[in-house]
Amino acid sequence: MNIYVYSLQEYIGEIICDHLTEKGHLCINFKSQNDFSCTLMRMKTKPDLLVLDYTFYNHDDFDIYEDLKEKGIILPLIFYNDPCLTMSTRSRHWKSQILLNQNFNKTIKIENYEPLFQDLQELVESEELSPYITLMQKPAPLPDFLIPKKMSLNYIKNLNSDCITDFKTRSGLSNNLFYLLSILQKHKEIALSLSDIQKIYERDGKHISQNSLKVLISKLRGKIREDRQCKFIIRKVDNLYQFIRFVSA
Repeated sequence: MNIYVYSLQEYIGEIICDHLTEKGHLCINFKSQNDFSCTLMRMKTKPDLLVLDYTFYNHDDFDIYEDLKEKGIILPLIFYNDPCLTMSTRSRHWKSQILLNQNFNKTIKIENYEPLFQDLQELVESEELSPYITLMQKPAPLPDFLIPKKMSLNYIKNLNSDCITDFKTRSGLSNNLFYLLSILQKHKEIALSLSDIQKIYERDGKHISQNSLKVLISKLRGKIREDRQCKFIIRKVDNLYQFIRFVSA
């Protein structure tokens, strides 16, 4: 693929460019915003992807998608150091952002970008490089003396309660739906695809098709909607499912 890279951290841009070049892509790393902007306006051959630094501009004051669209520049773009991931992995986040913000561009074949996104994710999240990339540093553990010790009794009860077993009892949930719900609760930290859930079934010696899973998930979400005491939902975003628990203070 033909890729344009621009970073306010010049050497980070060079590392990204070199890495993608080694993977067989044609990359250009821009050293200044002026060069980058002028090239976009004058280019005759469009790149397949823009890889940008999230700190390139203030996202509250400027919408790059609208700006490019007004200039007639219709290109997929990602921010390699986006601090606000909406999906379980950075590569999935990049994919979803392109589909969300540039769904008007019917020429994008998003599946062609997946190997590239995986390669780039491994680079920017690597222990060797991520500490030096703006917005990618993991926070230091909070010292014990700063951690609040006071929690309401109601909060503790809600946190420790077995909410899905209570829900099963109230709603008369079937065993197959409860098994699916328990999988989603156990993996609540991440969003799961149908393929992910299918693999968990297989590890437990169970076999289920993705079509059957869709039916079960639909029935389960319907049961949850019907229960007014329910303190959780199964959220669906871009064909990924995640257990979300609500705990009142």
